[in-house]
Amino acid sequence: MKRRLSLVTLGALVLATSVSAVADDSSGSKPAGHKRWTAAVKVEGKGRYDTNVFLLSDHQETKLQTAGPAEQISGRFSDMNSVSDYIFTPSVKFLTEGSGIAGRRLGIQAAVNYDMYFLNPKRRHFDFDLAVEQNTSRNGRVRVKFEYIPNYFYKNYLADATNFTSSVTASERVYKPDVYNEGDLTVDYRYRIAGGRTVVTARGGYLRQRNRAPFVGHDRNEPHGGGGIDFGLTKWWRIDGNYDYAVVNSPRVQEVMILNEPDFGVDFNNDGNTSDLSMRTVQFVDRRHHQQLFHVNAKLGSSERSSFSFGYERRLRTFLSKEPFDVLHNGRTDARDSVGVTFSSYLRHSLQLTAGYSYIFQNSNLPNDPGVTGEINDYKRSVAFVAMAYHF
Repeated sequence: MKRRLSLVTLGALVLATSVSAVADDSSGSKPAGHKRWTAAVKVEGKGRYDTNVFLLSDHQETKLQTAGPAEQISGRFSDMNSVSDYIFTPSVKFLTEGSGIAGRRLGIQAAVNYDMYFLNPKRRHFDFDLAVEQNTSRNGRVRVKFEYIPNYFYKNYLADATNFTSSVTASERVYKPDVYNEGDLTVDYRYRIAGGRTVVTARGGYLRQRNRAPFVGHDRNEPHGGGGIDFGLTKWWRIDGNYDYAVVNSPRVQEVMILNEPDFGVDFNNDGNTSDLSMRTVQFVDRRHHQQLFHVNAKLGSSERSSFSFGYERRLRTFLSKEPFDVLHNGRTDARDSVGVTFSSYLRHSLQLTAGYSYIFQNSNLPNDPGVTGEINDYKRSVAFVAMAYHF
């Protein structure tokens, strides 16, 4: 099936599943007072097409598409059925607001989302959000948000090998699924200046990712913080910029690697020479790194009901490993860039259409990798989506 036809089919699916009901408009202006508590529900259906759901390099994409008996035995691509996928995400949001501290507005939002992958069903998962927002003054507000993603299948990684003494073949490698639970707690403060047309934001948070065995070395503890500014150039035109910095901590662990002895001058199997290729060895790995995230977005609209957004984001990662055989992380740096465009419009009183496209690409520099690991980190990815949301 051609991609254009697939995207049209996705759009029709989203339109067919959108909720249509008579209800109050929760998207309009807020009431002047907040003594009385009000509640609203937002139901959304979103369909998207992702060309590279597992973030594979060109070489890895070809390997998945042409996987043979050796890959089937090793489990290299188990449950990784397709490079691309169609994902439908139904979501329900519950919103309520009323009088909080000192009589100022207090808002609470809870959301449940479910990503339904059609070609890679092992990737299906829930996403739970809870946010509490309290106005602190006429122009300021503080928000606490928690997001939790359970049982997320990332992809398969090398876990072991069945050959301990000689060159390991493709079928003698053992791959296992990397599945994790992730929670992210964030606190941010926003303050309006210049008559409310400019918003300054400061934020901080802590992300915790726990991976199932045997990949406990993929665990992450990530304190992060940053800030941004949002300018209102005109009534309907805005531009914002944000910067975030994270210190990503992971445990230093020993893991199985497949390395060539001549690349390191080391006799991994203790047979008296350093000429063997593709040898199983257990060495220390350190995935700690620092991460910077830059983001800029321009929102252009002719009215309150319709707008275009154009965004650019750059992520930089610098890995800290000094382990001599940790070729995937020792000296590694990553640069990921993404550009995107989004259109949003209210078709009716409380019915909103959103559609967009983004292109993401990452380039990695691995100066200490002799090129034998096969885990190349460069990739390209395109994502197109259409969503319908109804407020009632």
